[in-house]
Amino acid sequence: MTTFQKFYFMCEKYSEEHAHRKLWNHFITHSKYGKEVRDYIKNGEYDKAKEVMGREVEKAKNDEKHPLHFSKAKRGFSATKGKQESDIDSYNKELDDALHGVHALATHKKMKGAVEKQHPSRVTGGSDPNAKLSKRWKSGGGTNKTPKGDLEVYNPKNSKERRGVSMKKGGGAQLASAEPGEMGATYKAAAKSYSQRFHGHKPKEERKKIQSDIEKKAGVASRMLARMKTGSPEGNELRKRAAQRTIDRLHGEHPQLTRHVSQVSTSGDTKFRGKNAPGTAGVVLTGRTNKSDATVKSSEQQRSEMPRTAKPKGSNRPGNLKVDYRPSSQNPTSTQSGYSSFSKRINSLLPQHRAQAIRNAQSASLRQQQM
Repeated sequence: MTTFQKFYFMCEKYSEEHAHRKLWNHFITHSKYGKEVRDYIKNGEYDKAKEVMGREVEKAKNDEKHPLHFSKAKRGFSATKGKQESDIDSYNKELDDALHGVHALATHKKMKGAVEKQHPSRVTGGSDPNAKLSKRWKSGGGTNKTPKGDLEVYNPKNSKERRGVSMKKGGGAQLASAEPGEMGATYKAAAKSYSQRFHGHKPKEERKKIQSDIEKKAGVASRMLARMKTGSPEGNELRKRAAQRTIDRLHGEHPQLTRHVSQVSTSGDTKFRGKNAPGTAGVVLTGRTNKSDATVKSSEQQRSEMPRTAKPKGSNRPGNLKVDYRPSSQNPTSTQSGYSSFSKRINSLLPQHRAQAIRNAQSASLRQQQM
């Protein structure tokens, strides 16, 4: 989702996505400038690679002949005013931050082939002409073609060889803000993967009933959000609360469903036509903060808070469903291994208590991550 690019353009600052594109292409793609960095990465000497990258970025700030110097930058500035001399501080800051993100990307196992083959990167923007919605997504009501990735590492000679990168900034980020049509498509896709993953041992007809039940209940909430388009402020507040109760009950009955809604909202594999297809995001890059360095993980590992309903922003618009991003812990493997036992405990509760139990567990996990 391209929220960061729009934000920076509004503030007339240098784009975060373009800073990552620029550094990736300098250190990973360019045959001359990036050789030393690539060699260190290939040999597993990641710290040395980062040291070289840091020195180059610092050198570029005061060397007008350096390819990374502000004077050489052409893209990524305000869409209305273009490049301004006052943008130099923003430009240098974004390069400093992008250094950590590009290093995390380049050293992730899913990017090994791209580094070895020196594949370039590009900013995907608000739309991708090559992105095609899947039949399943359209049958669920989805029509929005906005890519799930903000950045793309690709093979210019083979369009099937690409890796979309979803870029997130810690707190406040979202995996999705789905209006009724997109919400229906999301739950249709999540219901199928959920039933296959957790009810695969059951007869086909029983799995279909589970999918149908999930789609039906999500549809009830979706219709409440749709009615907000012509509703009064007071009426929409009531619809929002009623839709949230429906979502809470649904996830209380199927606690593992949140995980699948999160993955559908992150990767876009079911939204677009196949894994790694244009528009999808195979990895999630979380930028560095005051407390942690940049991290990269597979989209399959992405988690979220329980979906929440929201009233429309502006007139003549429906309500929407928010799927809020939640950074993973330092050890996602242990989280997944404990998921089975957590599910058993949750399933032992009465349906009306499950949603609150899940919320409590998510809040406790988030507080622990912030300590």
